[in-house]
Amino acid sequence: MNYYQILPEKKLPIDTLTYKSDKDFIPGQIVLINIRNTEVFGVVISQNNTLKGDLSNIKPVSGTFPYILSSNQMDFIKNMANNTFNSPNILFESVVNPIKVINQKNTKNLSESIYEGQNITDIENKQGGDKRPPNLEFILDSELLIRIRNIIRISISSYLKLSYKSPLQDINILVVFPEKKILDNFTQNKENFTFPNLSTDANLINIYKYKAERRKSDQETIINIIKTSPYFSYTNQDSKQRINIILSTKAGIFLPFSSINKIILVDESNSFYIQEQNSLYYDTRDACFLLSKSFNCDLDFISTLPSIRLSNFYSESVLNKISTNYSQNNKKLPRIKIYEKNFKNDKFKVISNQILDILNDQEDINEIFTNE
Repeated sequence: MNYYQILPEKKLPIDTLTYKSDKDFIPGQIVLINIRNTEVFGVVISQNNTLKGDLSNIKPVSGTFPYILSSNQMDFIKNMANNTFNSPNILFESVVNPIKVINQKNTKNLSESIYEGQNITDIENKQGGDKRPPNLEFILDSELLIRIRNIIRISISSYLKLSYKSPLQDINILVVFPEKKILDNFTQNKENFTFPNLSTDANLINIYKYKAERRKSDQETIINIIKTSPYFSYTNQDSKQRINIILSTKAGIFLPFSSINKIILVDESNSFYIQEQNSLYYDTRDACFLLSKSFNCDLDFISTLPSIRLSNFYSESVLNKISTNYSQNNKKLPRIKIYEKNFKNDKFKVISNQILDILNDQEDINEIFTNE
């Protein structure tokens, strides 16, 4: 009998619970467990067969789901929990929610395809491959949708060249949109999905949409993402490399990826990226940064104007360099200009006169903040 520490999707006073099973599970295996007569999803964190004392009250694992979270996904959950106010249980629930959309028929098909007794070390090696260090880019452009298309095309060509040593590994590009209407605007233009001069069959480029609406299109997207996992037998039987472009709202960061090559965050200064509902609180910009770290993948922030928060990450020289998209198109760089001052002392004033003087270089900022 084996004993496992399992993270349930239900928030409890403690993060993990101990369950037993006669099966051999690896970390990341999604299982079904009973908590107060309710069956919920859980994920295996670790095995602990060194328990002592009376073990008769430990409940058994009631079932398994045919999917194993990759070590990257597990790392993402941990990093999100450590860097936000969310519990790991709520974060795991967000990861498992898309999987719940899959119906029983598809679940059965996945069960028949999953590897049995496969060694996790072998799988991680197959998934890894040779890869350059990830890049973090911040891109300013007045034409966001055109820029997205160009970045996708360049990325595909770049990753095809880099993946020649591991041709069976699929290329996954996640494009995150702040609003559904912006996503729809992008998908309505068929020119965005033409890929000329690529050294691969255009039929092997898959475009998926995910809006977290529980529609058939969402379900198909989730199933196809799961099928890219190296834990399924038909992955290695297919000798053709596929390029998967996933267009999603912010909920797409919790999709069950086994690998990600690039994340593109569109219109990063958009306020819709702040998640403050359903007991889950995060800034999608922070989440994408943590996701890129967990999956060791490239991350591009794209916007017409940079948010103050992200622009603080860069020196002036770097901001000047990445702003060249405007000059190349004979467009002026964005500037903030003050047209009118409000000298009234009212409590509703957004910017104080002192700050305005700093912006106009009429007062020394160091002198202001050192005075008591």
